[in-house]
Amino acid sequence: MTKCDIVCNNMIVGRLVSHGKEEIVVATIEALRGLVERGSRDNPHLMGRLEKAAFIVLLRPIESLGESTYRVASEDALKSYIVQNGQCECPDYVRHGNGHFCKHRLAVGMLVRLNGRKPLKGGAPV
Repeated sequence: MTKCDIVCNNMIVGRLVSHGKEEIVVATIEALRGLVERGSRDNPHLMGRLEKAAFIVLLRPIESLGESTYRVASEDALKSYIVQNGQCECPDYVRHGNGHFCKHRLAVGMLVRLNGRKPLKGGAPV
């Protein structure tokens, strides 16, 4: 699960829990801002969703459940949604259909990039 525990000195410090194994995530707020700016420049229609995804990365749990499967908390933290193989079960994704970039898919893409990993196949444009 990723939830930023501390934001100080321009650093984001959180945890990624995968299969019971905890990994510390350290990134700069500038790196997160850069992902949002780059994604918004290349896909201006996604700016609002990218900003909401950054909020989720900073303040909500994202849990890796296995290969290409994540549980992502909603923006209000009342629900969580499964993002699996680039598809999300949230109402926004279901309404718009396959390939739509909902904020949960974008948050997973940002998290993956901030952890220095390669983007997921069919992942977020950040």
